[in-house]
Amino acid sequence: MSQSQYLNYQLSKYAGAKAKSESISPMGLGDSHPITMTRFDPPIPRPQYFGALNERQQLKAIGVGEVHATLAIPYLYYLPRTSDADAQGVQVIVAALQRALGVPDTGYMGDRTANAIATVSGSGWFDKRWNEIIGDVLTRKPRAQAMSGYVSIGDSVFDKMTQIQKLLLVGGVATGIYLIARKK
Repeated sequence: MSQSQYLNYQLSKYAGAKAKSESISPMGLGDSHPITMTRFDPPIPRPQYFGALNERQQLKAIGVGEVHATLAIPYLYYLPRTSDADAQGVQVIVAALQRALGVPDTGYMGDRTANAIATVSGSGWFDKRWNEIIGDVLTRKPRAQAMSGYVSIGDSVFDKMTQIQKLLLVGGVATGIYLIARKK
């Protein structure tokens, strides 16, 4: 496919796209060997709206800043059950939801966070997209009781320990490993 065919294809594919051509001269050759460079500029995508708010406005409404909103927008379309909990965008969304729901802000989904979301968004909240959950939190329409204990998402025993308990546990494990290694 030649450059002009490619350009015509792209211009026909996107309504509102533009092409810009400019003539440049290679260094040292002067105006005797001009080169024409053509650039294709696709149209700017329109923001998608959920109710009265687009993605960025929705995130800002629950307290996410401008930079973090840019990071979190792609994850708004994922389901919580298919999201990577270690993805920074998901952590931004979860932390904002935790602040909005009055749950301790950790950025990770735990039992308290899951129960708070279930209270606002219903027991099937993990089958909704993140933007639908945020919409439920913004409208604050309680739909169901908190989830029962059959779903465990986080809050392990290690997460509930105090700092001193964690240090003692790590020290005990390290001592045990040292004693086992010393015998060999």
